[in-house]
Amino acid sequence: EGRLECLKKVSKSSRYLLGLLNDILDMSKIESGKMTLVNADFDLAAMLAGTRSLLEAKFKEKNQVYREDIQLSHTWFNGDELRINQVVINFLGNATKYSNPGSAVTLRVHETPRDDGTSDVLFSVKDEGFGIDQENQKRIFQKFEQVDTTSARQQGTGLGLAICNRLVRMMGSRIELESEVGRGSTFSFTLRLKTATPREGGSAK
Repeated sequence: EGRLECLKKVSKSSRYLLGLLNDILDMSKIESGKMTLVNADFDLAAMLAGTRSLLEAKFKEKNQVYREDIQLSHTWFNGDELRINQVVINFLGNATKYSNPGSAVTLRVHETPRDDGTSDVLFSVKDEGFGIDQENQKRIFQKFEQVDTTSARQQGTGLGLAICNRLVRMMGSRIELESEVGRGSTFSFTLRLKTATPREGGSAK
């Protein structure tokens, strides 16, 4: 049992260090202009199911309720699945990190179809966490900045939201933040994506 606990700690530390390294590499690519979007047809519904599966253990660990409000007229779109998923996972990860045990986190994904073969797809993550005051709202999207409210502040580089902000801007949108101290936060962005024809075998790679 002692060995198992040690292995779990090693695994957790390895994932943590890998996350830090990936953040630093992503920001380096963005700042050097080497970050590019890779657009392809992908199954958004399948992406969201994978995201839920990936973060399920985190929500269980903190006894938090995870809710989904997904309204899609299409399931397949053309865009950068990896980067969209990266932003959504970052939002959800922050929501669970900066919320108390027993609270709820809600992911909303709503599609508004247009007449030109595209749709506006809203991605929104709402938590019941500590909230962010006006001063911090202005700086958390900057590099190496974190909300200084809990010990969770130490668990990262402070690059996550800065990277998300740059990625969302590269995709032609911007992150909206609504928050009130003690009443939680909602991070959201809307992408205009081309709809795509469903295909067998999952998303294109």
